[in-house]
Amino acid sequence: MSHNKIQVNSVNPDGSGNISITTDNVPETATNEYYTPARIDTKIAATNIDAFADVNTAGAADGNALVLSSGTWAPATVAATADVSMIGNGSTQAYPWTGAVGTANEAYSAGKQIEFYSLNLGIGLGSIKYDVRNAGTSDGTSAWTLTDSASYVSAGWVRAISYLPAGTYVVTAGVGIILPASGSYLDFRIYVNGSVFGSLSRIGGDTGFPRETTCLVNFASAPVAATDNQIDIRAVGSSADLTGQANAQSERGFLQIMRVA
Repeated sequence: MSHNKIQVNSVNPDGSGNISITTDNVPETATNEYYTPARIDTKIAATNIDAFADVNTAGAADGNALVLSSGTWAPATVAATADVSMIGNGSTQAYPWTGAVGTANEAYSAGKQIEFYSLNLGIGLGSIKYDVRNAGTSDGTSAWTLTDSASYVSAGWVRAISYLPAGTYVVTAGVGIILPASGSYLDFRIYVNGSVFGSLSRIGGDTGFPRETTCLVNFASAPVAATDNQIDIRAVGSSADLTGQANAQSERGFLQIMRVA
């Protein structure tokens, strides 16, 4: 009687004729390879994210984020949060309405835009066009040089911020002016696109420190014209022609616009 001896890659069967093997006993071929941790890492590193079935990166641009929509992740512009523009850096600078620059004093009267002094718009907020009265500097490419109906010219004073991207903003304004007497006052409010917006605030002659007002502003649409999505602060009532401001507003006044959504 003869016995046939069967081996699989030099592995002998046990007494029952069973052969136990592992992948160590089976060689790879060109079309039959084993996946190892190192090979998986290499594969992932060389694979673009759009290889996933639920990701579509068509039309992606710098600054986009992947946003889930109807079960598919696709590129979209996501509003930055907490981007801040701060006008008002505590500088010693004569307020234009004092008559120290340009021509005669300009009265504080209802509807007048209150100015804030700064040489730095801060960070974020995308495209900002400031002082929309002056087309020569409304695109943000040159130094601030503002000209109003009273024909004064003074660099660094800003009356309006416009062309803000669509989004939600927290706006806080502080006005610090000098009033001629204890009973004097100036009322002011935040205006959005030329209309009253936010609560009334009053600064009185009993203090030289600023009074503040704040509100939440939402721009639902992207701006088209230079005057779109505009924020400014306006006087809505006063006790007198409040001139002779010296440096009070440049040192104490500020306008902060913070994008939160």
